[in-house]
Parts: sequence; C-alpha cells; structure tokens
Amino acid sequence: MRHALRPLLIPTLCAVGLGLASCSEDSDDTSADDTTAASSAETGSGEEAEATDCAPYSGETVEANNNPGEPVVTVPVPEGWGRSTEMDSEMIRLMIGDGNVSEPPVPNVNVVMEQGDGEPEDLFAQSLDGVENSLETEDLTSEETSLCDFPAMRLDYVQTQGNIEWDTTQYMVSVPAEDGQYLATITLMAGDPASEEDLALRQEIIDGIEVAEAD
Repeated sequence: MRHALRPLLIPTLCAVGLGLASCSEDSDDTSADDTTAASSAETGSGEEAEATDCAPYSGETVEANNNPGEPVVTVPVPEGWGRSTEMDSEMIRLMIGDGNVSEPPVPNVNVVMEQGDGEPEDLFAQSLDGVENSLETEDLTSEETSLCDFPAMRLDYVQTQGNIEWDTTQYMVSVPAEDGQYLATITLMAGDPASEEDLALRQEIIDGIEVAEAD
C-alpha cells in the first residue's frame, strides 16, 4: 500500500551532480503523493563495489521523469513509501520517502539527471569534486562499479544538513545517448546511524534499480 507523504516528512534534499550542489530545504509546508524508496550499504574504501545486474524487480516501481532522448531510471517503491513532486525540476527527476515515518529524518531516495561532456570517468570526477567541496561530509569512500552494465561510481558518506546527519549512498551512472553522455545520480539517504532495517531496505532498493538508454 502506498502512502502520501505527510507534511514535515520531506527531508532536506541535497542532490549533487556535475560539480554542482543543489541543496533545498523543505520546511513546515511540504506535501506529496505516491511512490518509492531509500537507504545505505557499507563498503570498504579501495575495493570495487559489487555490480548490480539490473534483474527485473517483482514489486512496485516508479519511473523518474525524463525527456525524449534521455535515459530511463526506474526505482523500487517499498510498501508505505510515497512520492513528493514538490521539488521536481529539470535537474531533480524523482524524490520518494518513507510515509511510515512521522518525523525527520525521513529515509528517502532522489534521482538527478544531467547532461555532460567527456568520458564517464571525467563525469564521475566532476561529481566527486562537487560532493567533496560543496557538502559537509564525513567518512567518504568512492568505488568504481557498474549498474545495469553502465559505468558507475558508488559513494558512501555521512552528510550533515542543519542538525540532521544523513547516512548516504550515492550511485552516479553514465549512460550514452545520441547527443552525448548523461549522468544519472541516484541518492539514498537515512538518518545516521542508519538502522539495520534501513540498511536492508536500502540494499533491496539498490538491487531493484533499473537504468536503460532512451526508448
């Protein structure tokens, strides 16, 4: 059963893309409707993160907003989660959170889409620089991996926004298109320290994410 997110349940969003930190804060008057997920998995620095095989997900999913010619990103929607459209924009394509949680920090997932120039490693380097220089982070690790057979980089870190610390996992996925490369950034957040339940749900979401080239 899907829940609409109640007021005050949409957390601060920091979506970091190609060297740009887009941070907005939802405060007392935020509402939402329908669909999708969040969470974190721990990995050691210096090791290659496990690739995700993009196996079909059997549960409910939601597709991030996309324009013609752009990659398609689909995210699992856990039971009780809801979609907020409050921050939908050309950059922020999807935000979902746990409607079962009555007060911040609310576990959430957001998807950012950007077009970039250069090879995947160049896009990843720009994004990593944005995280390191634009956000207040601790325990940052970065690892090369793949997601749905596309080159990807996984980041794990704790970020501080106001008086809340977020346990964060972020996948940056480089997808080719007719007009160059697109970088889809999928960020999964939960309050730090994340509970075992939060981490397990995050991994379930990660395992069910699908990324595909434009139709």
